[in-house]
Amino acid sequence: MPQPKKLFEPWAPPVATAAEVAALKALAAGTASPEQQRRSLDFIIQRVAGTYEEVYCPGEGGNRDTAYALGKRRVGTYIVSLLNADIRKFKTDQSPTEQS
Repeated sequence: MPQPKKLFEPWAPPVATAAEVAALKALAAGTASPEQQRRSLDFIIQRVAGTYEEVYCPGEGGNRDTAYALGKRRVGTYIVSLLNADIRKFKTDQSPTEQS
């Protein structure tokens, strides 16, 4: 009997649109417009990291798939937490290894 197709494959990257790729390239180059900056963050947080998606993967291999999806989601939740953070609570002029 054939196996049913998985509903969710956490390792599969989302298909990017031309506008999303252009926005990411402009962001990396430091030339992104405000709209491109928003589009890039939206693409990363929602589509790449799956921050607001249900990550439970049932069935054979489900534990491994769920763990993978949770790892991706953690990246998104961390970015969102920084976007919502009070910047006054952060130290300045220190490398990441010097912050505690």
